[in-house]
Amino acid sequence: MRARLYFRTGVPFENGRWFETFEITAGPEVVDLRDGITLHQMAHDHSHEGEGGGEGAGEHVDEPAGEAGSGTDPHIWVSPELLKTQAHTIADALSGADPGNRDEYHRRLEELVTELEALQTWIHGRLDEYRDRAFYV
Repeated sequence: MRARLYFRTGVPFENGRWFETFEITAGPEVVDLRDGITLHQMAHDHSHEGEGGGEGAGEHVDEPAGEAGSGTDPHIWVSPELLKTQAHTIADALSGADPGNRDEYHRRLEELVTELEALQTWIHGRLDEYRDRAFYV
């Protein structure tokens, strides 16, 4: 594999055979997009590709080490707020790997953050009336 960086979120397939086959673990720097994010316990059983889920009551997990299927919610990409944290992690990693374009990465990061904040405001406008009610995604 010729990539210098590999961005992971902690879903089960990131630890599958293909991961070993392509020698991703020996190649690029692995950047964990869960860094800086408090993972939440799943409220109900949840699984991906035959992995077991966990029980919880909305408790928080402070370390990002849990893999999907361990009881922590892996869906960190569905929250604009969490996406902002991930975007900062990505911009920092890209800046480290390609310092000549650091200013461009951070300029675009600020544009993305502005868009994500607008999205978060829009979502709240649509969903706040349903706060504390269950819904299916």
